[in-house]
Amino acid sequence: DPQEGSRVTPSGGALRWQTFGLQEELYEAPFFIVWDGESPHPSSTSPTGCSLEGWTVAGPTQERLERLGSALELPLGTARAPAPAMRLTLICPKGSVLFESTARHP
Repeated sequence: DPQEGSRVTPSGGALRWQTFGLQEELYEAPFFIVWDGESPHPSSTSPTGCSLEGWTVAGPTQERLERLGSALELPLGTARAPAPAMRLTLICPKGSVLFESTARHP
């Protein structure tokens, strides 16, 4: 079920959204956000200059990840791994920025 979320921005405005996951849990899958239509989307108020270079999600259920990425038309690479992991690379004016995480199944 969708979960409501919100926060106050440094300028005093409010961001509102709903998050949800998949009905059948897939540990490697990111959660999803639907931004409130009356709340400014963060991409319209955040600093510009970075773009997505690469995004890979890995885990023991690579085939399911591939189907999910394809169904949602995500620019997503997948890999098989013993535990969930995510790697995201941004290209920014001062160079590449890499975000990497690994997690164990709960």
